Amino acid sequence: MICEGDLLDKVSAISDFTDLDAKGVIGKLATTTAELLLAGLQKYHSDEFGYKDENDRKALIDEILDMFDDYEDESTEEHPQSAFTLFTDLQGELEKNGFLSAMMSATAEMTKAQETAEQTKAEMENTPARVIAMSPTESES
Repeated sequence: MICEGDLLDKVSAISDFTDLDAKGVIGKLATTTAELLLAGLQKYHSDEFGYKDENDRKALIDEILDMFDDYEDESTEEHPQSAFTLFTDLQGELEKNGFLSAMMSATAEMTKAQETAEQTKAEMENTPARVIAMSPTESES
């Protein structure tokens, strides 16, 4: 499952493969994408993609990686398909409709509230004290 193990860490650290060459990055991206896809497949197709032990899981990952080859073979110039585009789509779906969506929405709301508070504070600091102290009736006189 997606919460078990370190799959979420792998997904969030996908851009931090600085110690790998291009082939290593592609391999890590493909494997992480396969694990992410397997987690989703288990939820809706556990009869076909469920596993009992690590050997079963590895066999399913290999099966998904074979599916990636077929997926990339169907790529055209108009509709490019690769493990990277699939990863991007899966990550977007997870953020939009997966269990992470509520967490990400809450984070975005907190960030927006913090930015609004900082902006209000900056505006108050730049407003002369005399204007702040005036009531609306005083300013009309």
